[in-house]
Amino acid sequence: MGTENIHEHHRERMRKDFSHGGFANWHEHKALEYMLQYVIPRVDTNGLAHELINKCGGFAEVFRAPKEVLMSIKGVGEKTASFLSMLGEFVKYYNGVRFEAHRRELDDETCRDYLLNLFDGKRREYLCIICLDENKRIIYHELLFEGSFERMDVDLMKLIRVAVQYDTPYIILSHNHPSGIAKPSRLDITTTTYIQGIFSYIGVEILDHIIVARGECYSMRDNHDLIQTKNIINDEE
Repeated sequence: MGTENIHEHHRERMRKDFSHGGFANWHEHKALEYMLQYVIPRVDTNGLAHELINKCGGFAEVFRAPKEVLMSIKGVGEKTASFLSMLGEFVKYYNGVRFEAHRRELDDETCRDYLLNLFDGKRREYLCIICLDENKRIIYHELLFEGSFERMDVDLMKLIRVAVQYDTPYIILSHNHPSGIAKPSRLDITTTTYIQGIFSYIGVEILDHIIVARGECYSMRDNHDLIQTKNIINDEE
């Protein structure tokens, strides 16, 4: 029996396994191997799946890695790298649509999930403004500034324009720490307190400033780093 026939029989078995239960009970390398089969024909993709996971630092990281990093791995061409990058973007898009489709009052859990998806794969710091209506449902969000929050020139007037444009009574600020440390610096707290004071004059309450890093969220509200705040998202009026 030729090598090509062996691979084809192996792929057929994987297709049957997937049709019976999806990815639920598969190891990560097997799931990646199966996905690679759709873009790499007639080649055993098991070894490449292991190599990608090892070189990128984990299964999820494969779909966040830049194309040039993926293409530096033997066996990964531009088509395969584009396919993996597209899958990563699709997951983020799907999660965003799913959240909007089940829009509800924001609570601690949904806020965390929303921000983790929003900042997923970001390798530089961004500041995000999230506008909420009176029922604390998301009206609008925007990634406004790129760079270190400590060094970025925060355009306060732009923040105010967004708040006025969407007539929002509540705002949540968030920024990510690509360094992986989900904890604010002293300047993070000072700058947030200053912004919070300015917004109080126009009748907009900053409910929280949340720092996102490596799957973790740090709430300045919960850690008492903000002034004049309510115990927000789940507070009764």
